[in-house]
Amino acid sequence: KSLFDIEDDDGERSLNEDEFVEAFGSVLGGMMDESVLRDWFMCVDANSNGSIDWDEFSTYILLEAQQRILKDTVQTEYVAQNHPSARNKEDHHSDMINLLLVHPRNSKYYSFSRDGTVKVWKAWNLEHERA
Repeated sequence: KSLFDIEDDDGERSLNEDEFVEAFGSVLGGMMDESVLRDWFMCVDANSNGSIDWDEFSTYILLEAQQRILKDTVQTEYVAQNHPSARNKEDHHSDMINLLLVHPRNSKYYSFSRDGTVKVWKAWNLEHERA
């Protein structure tokens, strides 16, 4: 917030694009190109009035952080399915599948489960081949 107060040359309690580029260019020590800082200004200027006040800036930072946290959070849910073509219960994993790989050359699926098993499936008909 003090950066906003220091760099606010016109006393409007907000930074215009040039003030923003100067302020954050000095804070970041040249780690960001001026064109990147100007692009960032346009992202932060939510109401497109040509200036950013402290509330606008802090809201942008908080929402950006929240979005990153949501992207990093993996939500997984186990859903039991009654598949009509399931011929043999021994073919099934006893716990959730963590990973499914497709081999590009032999057209087989490899399923890896939390129960510690790996199973191989034929890609063309999804029949269990071996555990």
